Amino acid sequence: MKTQENTIRIGLQMFGAVVLYFLIMKLFEWEKITELRFFNILIVAYFTNKLARRNSESKMKSGYLVNLGSLFTANFINLALSVLALFFYMVFIDANFVNYFSNGILFGHTVSIQKVCLGIFMEGAAASAIMSFATMQYWKGIGESSTSIINK
Repeated sequence: MKTQENTIRIGLQMFGAVVLYFLIMKLFEWEKITELRFFNILIVAYFTNKLARRNSESKMKSGYLVNLGSLFTANFINLALSVLALFFYMVFIDANFVNYFSNGILFGHTVSIQKVCLGIFMEGAAASAIMSFATMQYWKGIGESSTSIINK
């Protein structure tokens, strides 16, 4: 139960940090600088690692697949809420924001809010899976090395 609570909490914290990051970008009018969106990866990496550390330090240690699922779930919570927030932003606040995606390779020459949200979702799902797996591999290595040191 504690793992589920941590997973949801970290997923919501990750979403809050991403929203704050993009609000700061909007405040300074940096939203047109596509390259800055890649700093989103650092936010996701930080919170994914934080959850993996909490899972590994928990008294009720779970198996590899349970922890991997926990990381992916937290990333998916962030992704789903982020895509939903992006959709509402483009529909209710700034309909012209969709035009920033017109040069992207995912969307072709005609962009729509639905295409942008689907493209961001697909990209985010792939990135979430990779981030979750890579983080679990890192923590799996730490667990194995600390166990082998203790057993020696």
